[in-house]
Order: sequence, then structure tokens, then C-alpha cells
Amino acid sequence: TKFYEQMVNKASQLFFQHRAKRCVSFMLRPGWRLALVLRGMASSSSHGAWARRHIVLLACASLFFALLSLLYETGASLGAFAQLVQADERGEPFDEADLGVGIEKVILPACLFLSAALLFDAAWCYGVADVCQRNDYLWISYRTDLGFESGTDGEQQELKHLRCQLEEERIAYKRELADMRRQLQALLDKFPS
Repeated sequence: TKFYEQMVNKASQLFFQHRAKRCVSFMLRPGWRLALVLRGMASSSSHGAWARRHIVLLACASLFFALLSLLYETGASLGAFAQLVQADERGEPFDEADLGVGIEKVILPACLFLSAALLFDAAWCYGVADVCQRNDYLWISYRTDLGFESGTDGEQQELKHLRCQLEEERIAYKRELADMRRQLQALLDKFPS
């Protein structure tokens, strides 16, 4: 298509741009930094699964306590609301401040939810947090029909040599097959049916 032909020249640049964008967005995650710190604290890399499991357990505990404290605060607020409704039914005056709904009631659950999210993110990033300190290399594949030069003259010569060898093997195989047919025919001619 026309679009494909237009994008051929920009394909490698777009690939590197997209890869850089993904790397930056990954490294800006707060969980990645936490995982990097936790990996630095670990004495051995053989304990990776063990550490990840414990990070997930901490995150689950934080999530559990967040839900528990949220339910407790909600229950307390609902209890106060029920008392105010009963006071209203009896005709007693009430103050909205008696509801006890305030920012201090949701700070603990919010902090626990935030810590759970960070710990889950750190557990997810734990295995690759120190990738910039490793000697890993990225293998890039490319299509040969893009029109780029696919290699040096030595590679082209090697490919030509391999094609010649393959053709010689085919010719030898056909000769051997024809020879086997002649021998089989000779055997069949010796034994009349």
C-alpha cells in the first residue's frame, strides 16, 4: 500500500521513539523506584521470587487494613447518621457536625490504599527494576522487504554459496533416486512375475 511505502523510511525512527516513550513511562512509575530500592536491599538475586511474594503479601495486608478501616469509618458514620435520623424523628434539634464526617476519617484508608497500590506496582516491576545495571542487549528484528541493505557483500556471497550447495544436494539426490530406480527395475527384471 501507499502508506506502507511512505512509512518504510521512518520505520526504524518510529520504533526507537516508541521504545523510548515506553521506557520513560515505565521508569517514571513510583513502583519502579520502590522496586529498585527493594532490589538494592536484597543481598542475593536468587531470592527474587521470595522477595516478590513478600511484597505482594505486604500489599495484600495493606489493602485488607485499608478496607477494614474504611468499613469501620463507614459503619461509625452510618451509626451517627442513624442516631441523627432518630433524633430528627423525635423532633430533637441536631447539628450536621454530629455526623463526624471529615477528612481525618478517610486519611488512614487513603494512605493504606496508596501503599497497597505502590507495593503491588513494586511487586510487578521487581524482576526488571535493575535492568539498567545488567548487561542485557535488545535484539531488533527487521523485515527484508523494507528495501534496506540486508548486509555486507560477505553475507551476500555466503547466501549465494549456500544456495549453490543446496542445488548441488538436490541434483545429487535426484541422481541417487534415479540410480535406485534403475537397480529396482533390474531386480524386478530378474524375477519374472
